[in-house]
Amino acid sequence: MNIHIIRSEEVDEDLLTSVVSLLESAPGALHFSVQVETQPWEAMICESRSIDFIKWDRRKKIPLDIGSGGFKPPKHSVHWQDIFSKCRQYRDTMRIDDEEMIILLTAETNHRNWFSCLDPHMLSNGFIHTADWELYLDAPPVFPIAYEVIALVLERNLLSNNRELKHLVHDEPRGCINDFCREKREIMLKLRTADICRDCMEEIQKYYPSNIIDHALSIIESLRTKMLFAQNFRQHRPPSRMRIERNMKIFLTDYDNIEICLRPLERAMYFLFLRHPEGIMMSGLCDHRQELFEIYAALSENGDRADIKQRVDEMTNILSNSASEKISRIKRTFEQSLGSELSKHYYIQGERGGERFIALDRGMVVFE
Repeated sequence: MNIHIIRSEEVDEDLLTSVVSLLESAPGALHFSVQVETQPWEAMICESRSIDFIKWDRRKKIPLDIGSGGFKPPKHSVHWQDIFSKCRQYRDTMRIDDEEMIILLTAETNHRNWFSCLDPHMLSNGFIHTADWELYLDAPPVFPIAYEVIALVLERNLLSNNRELKHLVHDEPRGCINDFCREKREIMLKLRTADICRDCMEEIQKYYPSNIIDHALSIIESLRTKMLFAQNFRQHRPPSRMRIERNMKIFLTDYDNIEICLRPLERAMYFLFLRHPEGIMMSGLCDHRQELFEIYAALSENGDRADIKQRVDEMTNILSNSASEKISRIKRTFEQSLGSELSKHYYIQGERGGERFIALDRGMVVFE
């Protein structure tokens, strides 16, 4: 099953890619894709099919339905109809098959103030609200957002076969993926348990093949494990060994085999610093240009050597912020996966103007 994750203009691209990285951390039958080019929504009316984000019509904002969930902030919202209309536009322009799902991430409050919802007229379209999670749980928002993606995927076939889920949705929270969470703080329970109750599992098994269910469960369990680290619940543990597989994926063996998902340029930068335990001055990155080129060429899915060279030249240019941006993203990825304390062993650190380095003992790094 293919799931396309897209964003509206107010959602940061890093959040989008981080959510997809979490979802891809467990391989299986669900396939997630994301558009990361930098062309706006208006480009859809042109021949270009490279789309990054969706823009809202500010004139169509409506008062929040304050009768929903007891939430009464003094702000306006976007109607579900407009959200789902954007999903349908995206589907038509990108020629995405009706069987493939489109999930729009938006920080705009929807008029019913729901975490997420599927389009009742086309269950392959849905949205997830990305803002305000810090009010309800002490964890990076990527975890509940990724969790809601899986919830929508499983909900789709249930709705298409049952019309409505009143008999399955739990008004009283029990730590199940189908808890309604009328009070938004109740979502913490189902995120921590990462469970599907027996009644819901029996229903899900009627409408999904086992490989879809197994993959969904693997992703949910992976999210639960990583969230415990990210919430600093497991910071007393010693550093884990790091395993670099032949496909260059990074796993922390002693931390429940957590995968650290970095984009190719970030991974190339990280591997460069892994090779140099003595550290590298940012001003001296240009001296490692050829080495970085070789690493990135081995990682890049794009075999265009001219493009690879251009990206490496930019990263090693002392007048560019490219390298600093990659190092910041690497740090953020480790902190999201491991929490603030454990991550210090792994990300690239160092004083401004001094050498940057990775503190992890290289004896704990295993290359297949």
